[in-house]
Amino acid sequence: MVWQQEVEKIVMVTNLVERKKTKCEQYWPVHNQSKIYGDIEVVCKDEHIYADFIWRQLTLSKNSKERRLHHLQFTSWLDKDIPDDVTSIIEFRQRVNALPISSTGPIVVHCSAGVGRSGTYIALDILSNEGEAETAINIPRCVFNMRQNRPNMIQSLSQYKYRHQALVYALTIECSLITRENVHEYKETSSKQKIKKQFENLQLIRVEKSDKELQATERNRLLTKKNRKHADIPGDSNRPRLFLFLKSGESDYINAIYIDSFKRKNRFLVAQTPLPNTVSDFTALAVQENCSCIVSMEARLEKHKGMVGLYFPGDNRTIKESFDSVPSNYDQSARNFVKRLLHIEGEGKTKKGVTISHYEYLDWDTTLNTPKSAEHFVAFIKEVEDASKSSHLNGPILVHCLTGAEQSGLFCVVMTLLEQLSENNEVNVVNAVSRVRARRSLAIPNKEQYYFCHECVFHSVNATDNEATDDDAFYNISGNIQTG
Repeated sequence: MVWQQEVEKIVMVTNLVERKKTKCEQYWPVHNQSKIYGDIEVVCKDEHIYADFIWRQLTLSKNSKERRLHHLQFTSWLDKDIPDDVTSIIEFRQRVNALPISSTGPIVVHCSAGVGRSGTYIALDILSNEGEAETAINIPRCVFNMRQNRPNMIQSLSQYKYRHQALVYALTIECSLITRENVHEYKETSSKQKIKKQFENLQLIRVEKSDKELQATERNRLLTKKNRKHADIPGDSNRPRLFLFLKSGESDYINAIYIDSFKRKNRFLVAQTPLPNTVSDFTALAVQENCSCIVSMEARLEKHKGMVGLYFPGDNRTIKESFDSVPSNYDQSARNFVKRLLHIEGEGKTKKGVTISHYEYLDWDTTLNTPKSAEHFVAFIKEVEDASKSSHLNGPILVHCLTGAEQSGLFCVVMTLLEQLSENNEVNVVNAVSRVRARRSLAIPNKEQYYFCHECVFHSVNATDNEATDDDAFYNISGNIQTG
């Protein structure tokens, strides 16, 4: 079918296996391998894995003819369910439509049954195009027309609501991806007033959560001994459950939540800075989840006496807190942050010790609730990223602040933007903020932090461009190599 219809893009909105049930047979070979299906040979030339989707480049060969095929698999959408937020599917659609094609063949869209998720994706594409072209959309008519061709397209009420939310976001928020080469132009044409208006529109977007998740959030809110008064309260769907050193009858609750980066699922574990009575929970979490490093976005925790539980001691000292001892080896001090090495040792039968890099960010403007310098913050994030990648522990970055959202959310947003810029040479601030807010609603609480996210992107692009210019000059002088 793909060969006959001259298809150059396949959109797959299912996983091969979900909840231990096979949803689709794998019809392509693994990366760098080839496989023959009937009289067509398929080769997987390239594969890139991201938090929400996988892009593959396949080649199909038949009778000495060869064609190229883009295969895009959205992986964050379970059957009869909906994704956590709308930005992931909107960005996925943008990537699908941006890929170049040479023929007029159709896009193949499939899920498992070919009606629920496929219908929702196709309706989003049709109505987004309609809204952009005509400034008006007719949702029921679109669904009716689709069902004339294939019954049951858009299978559930939740998918129908989700498609509405995605359309509102896509057609009212300026959410187009900005390529690296267009960042300077974007900066010149985007006044502070325009960015402020974008932030205000973003404030109107509300993440719809299931009744089950809303009930879980309210249950967790009642755990007043585990939550700071004004903290962001998580539900249960993306919250880690404590089990390490947990005593019989104790709650598995901790105010922490997983957040994805651009490339990696559960890249961050965003937590409330521990209370005096939750230090054991916090350190158990770090060990249990194999956290690659810990980042404190609250400077000088020792000054918050009575408000926080200090989980690391002074340099080369030890804290004795229920099950663990934490010697802190002072490793490096910079003007903007302090780096330590914490060694956490469990006691008793389940003894398990780990050494974790710990970063404490110091360069914070408490009036604006932002770091003082985009340059310093970008350098700090790169330092943390390098430490995480080189760690022998493969778990998330554990980042915390008093509310579990306001400063920590900024760290997650900026690190995600820098990762996206590095990996795909494109970026979108509003989408990155929306994704973090889907898990931590109090993230990026003011327009100053929203401006600051943009400043970090602009600084990163300028720094990279200057490095490239310096390299070009070096090569031209030393080897007469002309760059184009």
